[in-house]
Amino acid sequence: MVRCEVGEDGVAEPIGDQIPTVVLERRRGVCAGFAGLMKTMADCVRVPCRLVGGYGKESIHAVEGLHPSHAWNTLLVDGVWVPVDCTWAAGRTDETGLFRRHFDPFWWLTPPERFVHTHLPSLAGDATHLTGMLRCKLPSLQEFSEGLGLRGEFFAANLIVLDPNLTVRRVPPSLLPYMDV
Repeated sequence: MVRCEVGEDGVAEPIGDQIPTVVLERRRGVCAGFAGLMKTMADCVRVPCRLVGGYGKESIHAVEGLHPSHAWNTLLVDGVWVPVDCTWAAGRTDETGLFRRHFDPFWWLTPPERFVHTHLPSLAGDATHLTGMLRCKLPSLQEFSEGLGLRGEFFAANLIVLDPNLTVRRVPPSLLPYMDV
């Protein structure tokens, strides 16, 4: 997992070569660079956007070190703050550590109750811009670390977790409006 610095207030700041102009010029960056560039672009078109720092979970394994290591954004859409992760939307690293471009729309305006399976904001300092994410129950840091790390493919397959014992079932799309997922 790529590490990035998160301030004591829980807000990620683009650092060093991760400032938006450098990321755009080099066409590469890590989470702080992607999130900083997203904020700059949103600011240019007057869309309220905040940088968020916290924990990112890419697998079912426990979060290494349990310290904030990821950055993403929240955008104000129709009066509600909604999470966006430009980094994860751009692609993934493969088994060899090489980045593979592959746009994943799941990470754009993701429902907070799904986003929180892989992203846990650091709630240090002022967390008012996280109200969108706070529309759902946030897990404790231990629960997040031990959780499944469910990604877009899970939800796209219409799967839900039925109980803490990890019972997973496929749900017909016609029933999803009636379920709390």
